[in-house]
Amino acid sequence: MASFKSLGPDDFPPIFYKRFWHIIGSHLTDATLHFFSTGQFLQAINHSYITLIPKNLNADTVDKFRPISLCNTTYKIISKLLANRLKPLLNKLISPLQMAFVPGRTINEYTIISQEIMHYLHRKKGPKGFIAIKIDLMKAYDRVEWPFLLQVLRRLGFCDKFVDLIQQCITTASFSLLINGTPFDFFRPSRGIRQGNPHSPYLFIIYTEILSRLLFHEEALGNIKGIKVCRNAPSISHLLYADDLTIFCRAEEKDAHTVRKCLDMFEQWSSQCANCHKSFIHFSSNVPNRQRRIIRKILHMPECGHKAKHLGFPFCKPESRAQAFSDLTEKMSNRMASWKARNLSRAGKMVLIKNVAQALPVYQMSSFILPKKICHKLDSIVRCFWWKPKSAENNNHFIALKSWSAIFTPKSKGGLGFRKFTDFNRALFSKIPWQILQKSNKLWCQILRAKYMKNEYDLFSCVQVTGTSWLWQDVMKCTEIIKLGACFPVSTTSNVRIWEDPWIPSIQSYIPTPREVSTCPRPTYVRELIVQTEAMWNFELLHQLFPIDVVHEIRKIQISTTLESPQPFWAPSRSGKFTTKATFQTIQKSSTSSHTDGEIIGKRIWSLELHNRLKLLIWRTLFDVLPTRDPTSNFFPPGCDQQDFLTTWAITLELTWKARNDRVHGKEPPTAEDLARTLHSLEKSVLPLLLLGIMTALSSVHNAAEIFTYNASLAETRAIRLAAEKMIHLALEKVIFKTDSADAVKWIKGSSEDVDRGARLDVLEIQRLWKIRPNWDFRKIPRLCNGLTHGVSKWAHGANWDGPIPPPIFPTDAFCDKGPKSLELLTF
Repeated sequence: MASFKSLGPDDFPPIFYKRFWHIIGSHLTDATLHFFSTGQFLQAINHSYITLIPKNLNADTVDKFRPISLCNTTYKIISKLLANRLKPLLNKLISPLQMAFVPGRTINEYTIISQEIMHYLHRKKGPKGFIAIKIDLMKAYDRVEWPFLLQVLRRLGFCDKFVDLIQQCITTASFSLLINGTPFDFFRPSRGIRQGNPHSPYLFIIYTEILSRLLFHEEALGNIKGIKVCRNAPSISHLLYADDLTIFCRAEEKDAHTVRKCLDMFEQWSSQCANCHKSFIHFSSNVPNRQRRIIRKILHMPECGHKAKHLGFPFCKPESRAQAFSDLTEKMSNRMASWKARNLSRAGKMVLIKNVAQALPVYQMSSFILPKKICHKLDSIVRCFWWKPKSAENNNHFIALKSWSAIFTPKSKGGLGFRKFTDFNRALFSKIPWQILQKSNKLWCQILRAKYMKNEYDLFSCVQVTGTSWLWQDVMKCTEIIKLGACFPVSTTSNVRIWEDPWIPSIQSYIPTPREVSTCPRPTYVRELIVQTEAMWNFELLHQLFPIDVVHEIRKIQISTTLESPQPFWAPSRSGKFTTKATFQTIQKSSTSSHTDGEIIGKRIWSLELHNRLKLLIWRTLFDVLPTRDPTSNFFPPGCDQQDFLTTWAITLELTWKARNDRVHGKEPPTAEDLARTLHSLEKSVLPLLLLGIMTALSSVHNAAEIFTYNASLAETRAIRLAAEKMIHLALEKVIFKTDSADAVKWIKGSSEDVDRGARLDVLEIQRLWKIRPNWDFRKIPRLCNGLTHGVSKWAHGANWDGPIPPPIFPTDAFCDKGPKSLELLTF
């Protein structure tokens, strides 16, 4: 539960309970367990405040406000536990056409399917027409009838005790209206569920599942017929997102009467009724006007206008994309104007731009590629807000002291980390083609594969054709982005192609090039390069097919024997996971040049433990973004580098700030000697433990055992695995593995999902051995404290020895301490 949720009548946010859990935790636990054992709690716990949130700027009637319930934290805990019991069952209970609140489903799936169907209706020809009926349920949460909801829960198989707990929560509620921050009146409801109650969304979609099943039943009887966007696509008769419903059927009187009958029956059972002012019908282009009038009369709904929207997108296809998304720039301008820039500092502006302004169009950008004109306009609005001084509030004139492309650069490269809308849009939308590439079996993926890919799975082989929907056009545009990072893992049974599919993550384009002169016949699949009985690379075949540098990169790839149908991973990400952040960083690297001049200083500035206003001031001073008449470099001592000088003072400011905080909080500020002593402190070993230092180095000299890898952390992990296998062979029970690689320790002690793809097999083997020897430990130590291992490694770099090394040969100056007190045979 979020720590700073809105306060209820108890005036205690969740952070209060977390901070003082040692005092009140047992009492709260007893109250919660008492409810789940007896089904009873204090009536005051279930009291809530109601606050009205306007749906638009000029809300003047009750229906233009959204009532939100502010519940007590104690009740939220009980409700959250009930919600957690419901959540795992929703995928089995709720139809796949309900996209809201079900784990694994998102609003984007609803948008994709509905937009494909609307594109089909727009291009429909022939004698048979279809219609799309958009229905908005009026005050849906407030009209939920309690007896009907409880009966539905019982019919779905929930036990009586669970239904009684739900009944106790929804029927014993009481409310007070919160007006200008003051509670007024007290009343009890006779129906409805609360918005703001953790389990209310789940109860509501269970409630509306009855309407979905009614429509499925009528479709099975043949009374209505859904829409198939192509011959092999699944039929879609309706889509649901919470209280937003869209029904698709034939433009015939029979279908219209059936839909009307289902709506009337559901209204009679549940009291849910359609809002005629927000519901409308869209006809396919081949439906005659006479038939349209008849259907409108049967359904009692108007025809869709050209400006009608549904879930933020045009319900009817507009003339152009610029027209469809033109309201985004207006919303951005209005939001910027409401912030009143004259009252904000630079740091305040930066927070608002990153967390609010650049998040406004995220929903639209996740479903479509916005026109460049719209993205450039959004960038312009943000740029004007950032640079415009206080004196220029009423005009758009400003002086930009630094190029906007430099501002877009990541903080670690010397910029401010603002996101360019075109790049951010492509990163967000790339999730759609990525899921198609992963062979997802979701409903929207089935529709797109059937319509555009002929039920194939190879996205890269698809070509752009005319007459496709906006969505598929955007998917084709983003395949180039997917090619920047998509890579397939290697297994002994995979069907990854050698010369067409990306599978080598450490080379450019991830697809190998063959040797210029090769007499060997070329195999087709990667599995043919593997010795199946040993799960190892066929080195002789590799050298015949590929250049030597490619062979070295192939040898770094670990071979899996368990992956039957390997899913692609995102190569630029260390964990291999496809995320918006990793994709955005990949796009930035491919579209911008590296800013090495500000990389080091940029990292130092934003890692300082200072207020953002001070860090921003340091940044503006370092990169000459101060509005001064003379260059700032004139104020520095002659012969002194500007960045080095200011970096020294920035570090001094950080230390001063820490010392100040220590003194304020009653601590003695540390001296320089204390800091040095802490930095170089090393935990002393205690027998009978064996302290095992791990250290690796990358070298071009091949007089040691070769470990093929592409960074130091993977080499450290491989070394730990080899050391662990040796400790198992020696039957040592208590061993401490010490390494200066924080990544290696984090991977071994953490979840295997966050491990670098190149180290995953090593980590899994180490974790397996750790279960055999639970007394082992893995620790991260400073590099300076790993002197013994460094000495051994430095000596081994120049030595050429095979087998155990006798103590007389091993030099004592390789040790960082006073020499070996009891040196046994060391095996490399």
